[in-house]
Amino acid sequence: MNNKPAEKKSLLLNNSGIALPLVLMLLVVFTLLGTAAYTASQSSLKQTTMLRPNLQAKYLARSAVDATIAAWTDEWINSPGTAPTQAHFFTRYDEATANFVDATAAEAGQDKVIETIQSYDAATGKCTITANATVNGRIATVTAISEGLVTEQSSQLSTPWYEYHKYTHGIWPLIWHSYDYIIIPNPDSSEYATDKDGNRYFTSYHYVDGIVNLEVKNASGATQTVYLDERETDYTAIGFQAKRIIFNSPLDLYTKGSLLAIIHPQMLVVSAETIDFNNNITIGDSAHGNLTLHLPDGVGISGEKVYHTVSSAYKSKVKLNAKYGLVRFSGVTIRGSFGNNGQPNDPKRIQNKVFYFRHPDDIDALNIGTEPSTLNFFSDLLGWTITDKDFRFKALLDKGYLIPAPAGISTDSDYDVLFVYQ
Repeated sequence: MNNKPAEKKSLLLNNSGIALPLVLMLLVVFTLLGTAAYTASQSSLKQTTMLRPNLQAKYLARSAVDATIAAWTDEWINSPGTAPTQAHFFTRYDEATANFVDATAAEAGQDKVIETIQSYDAATGKCTITANATVNGRIATVTAISEGLVTEQSSQLSTPWYEYHKYTHGIWPLIWHSYDYIIIPNPDSSEYATDKDGNRYFTSYHYVDGIVNLEVKNASGATQTVYLDERETDYTAIGFQAKRIIFNSPLDLYTKGSLLAIIHPQMLVVSAETIDFNNNITIGDSAHGNLTLHLPDGVGISGEKVYHTVSSAYKSKVKLNAKYGLVRFSGVTIRGSFGNNGQPNDPKRIQNKVFYFRHPDDIDALNIGTEPSTLNFFSDLLGWTITDKDFRFKALLDKGYLIPAPAGISTDSDYDVLFVYQ
């Protein structure tokens, strides 16, 4: 008897008769897979070839919109009256120089040619910029729309911030008139506010989105002063709020007061992340004509950024967890003092300078140039000055409520007009 165990047969051995069909089947499968992979790769290559001109056209259109935004924003911020309301032009991307060069309307639709259309709607305060770029016959369109902007015309504000008023004066039988641009309260906003010392203020507040560029000119084009007039209203505080506020006209908060100003104070509150006083501002250092800066909730420059921006001499004054605004002063005039030697409120401390500003820890606003008492010279001499109520320029700088920004800093660099791409 042969007890030798039976050998196991491999499925791939010829002796079973299945090897050849199996090999042929695998060959067919691999061929089909290879063909499918080749077809897929070719299809992907074709799609990439088709997509590349589309992407190039989109990038060119986006670049044209970006460049137009930068140019138009710079013009609007510096001179809103001359910023173009309508523009339609053509450019071409020159690959040899990697620059955009001028093109004509006759070249529209040609390779690497971009058509750009810009329009400003004064009714909404929005600027729209659209660019169409062509690459290898493919056209891409990019559009960006700005946030709401307000130019110098008071009539463009839903609730005007100032009006042109006629005043009648005279001693019978003589009558004469004067005309001035006057800051007025918002008729839809009035409320009482109480500060930490229990003082009660009757307030009115104006609010708009975006940027306000305030500049008043008469019929001949001469820039006019805007006044805060205590005689016009019973409001103690009138406020302006926007994302950025630019005063290109002189601002006088003090001159139009009356003898009742001592017992009837009035102040202007300016609330924005960036504030530009590009012309002279006259403020009162006692009860009347005060200036107050405010930073709106949810905005501001971080203390960490301010710390890394200012010179080493001021880093110790920066509060890292605070939010800061940016304010630019041009000419500054101080009025209303009795017996003050003028040094703590010397306008030279702040005029023609840019500062980061923040609120005191226990107050949601920053008074500018306000004295702690009427006869500050004697209070300082006798050591009676209440430092918590001292908002003269020297105190603001010493306490770090105003921190000098680096030389040459532009308020434009920390705030640009916001455009949203569609």
